[in-house]
Amino acid sequence: AWPWAPELGLHVSVALDGLSWLFAGLISGVGVAVFAYAGSYMRGDPGLPRLYRLLLLFNTAMMGVVLRLIHPRLPGTLRRWLRGAEPLHRRWLIDPAFARRTQPLPQPAPRFVGVRRTQLSLLQHGHLQERIEGWAASGARRGIEYRYPLLDRRVLEFAIGLPAEQFRRGKWTRWVMRHTLRSVLPPDICWYPGKEDPARLEPLRDAFAGALPVVRRMLEDRVEPPARAGYIDMPRLRERLDAARFRANPQLAPICNALQFLDFS
Repeated sequence: AWPWAPELGLHVSVALDGLSWLFAGLISGVGVAVFAYAGSYMRGDPGLPRLYRLLLLFNTAMMGVVLRLIHPRLPGTLRRWLRGAEPLHRRWLIDPAFARRTQPLPQPAPRFVGVRRTQLSLLQHGHLQERIEGWAASGARRGIEYRYPLLDRRVLEFAIGLPAEQFRRGKWTRWVMRHTLRSVLPPDICWYPGKEDPARLEPLRDAFAGALPVVRRMLEDRVEPPARAGYIDMPRLRERLDAARFRANPQLAPICNALQFLDFS
């Protein structure tokens, strides 16, 4: 990739895959056919050169879209929609050679499939069980025993029995909770669209960013690479171990998973 307009977040690069080749061939073939037909149909017309310039500009723009020549700094949702499913090894720092041998399936971007299906998926796909086990293990080290009154069967049956519009109404999720607490919580909290807790996450991100250079030096000072380094894309991991880059794009999970898998000290 080459910076084109860095102040606007625009870079020139080329990304080719099977689908890109297919559409590039389709655009080129149709473009040649249109040029040939226009030349025959408008022979002698003084506007033919202008038409050729417009067709060439349009064809070039289409090729740029297909080959993703310009990467703008788009909103996250739109960027994920345009990009489609991201290869698993790119997101999770898996070594490219190992990924080619194992061919991990792409991880599609999550999408909303309906209130009822989303509720059942959250109960069944293991997310709650994983969180509960993690909280229990963390609490046990400090003598804390967790209780989960909202996971009482009667509460769950009541919640799932509510109409779907009580959970999602327009752009608002968790509508019943927001509507109930609107007279108790300040509006900027009650109607906050995200789930992040700045008071908790900001100190965590600051501490994580401060630890990244230390971890990078530990990796660079090793005489031998970690035993599991063959499974991790180590050059990209070292790039991620940069505090400034992390603060610009604070993604903890890929870095944490890669470091925990390396299991070095």
